[in-house]
Amino acid sequence: MSIDVLINELKGLKEGDRGVDRKIARQLGWKRYVENRGTNQNGQPIEKVKWIGAEDGKLPLFTDSLDAAFGLVRIVTGFRLGGVSWGNGEFRAVIGEGLYC
Repeated sequence: MSIDVLINELKGLKEGDRGVDRKIARQLGWKRYVENRGTNQNGQPIEKVKWIGAEDGKLPLFTDSLDAAFGLVRIVTGFRLGGVSWGNGEFRAVIGEGLYC
């Protein structure tokens, strides 16, 4: 998936989306690792999913948490300065000397 397609998908979200969170992680080069831990009482597999690339192995809620979204910005931009503002139902953000969006 290209970055442009992913950005357009992000722009269209009305709420958090774990599928998009996974796409972001893959775009960052993270790998999904599934460990089989047997089966439950109903015979369904018990799986533990870890993300190789995430510090704690957990997939952040990039699309549902401001903290996780800010962490993503820091990863993508190399920790440059930026800012976010909001008012009257509008939000704006800027990173470094870039354009407001």
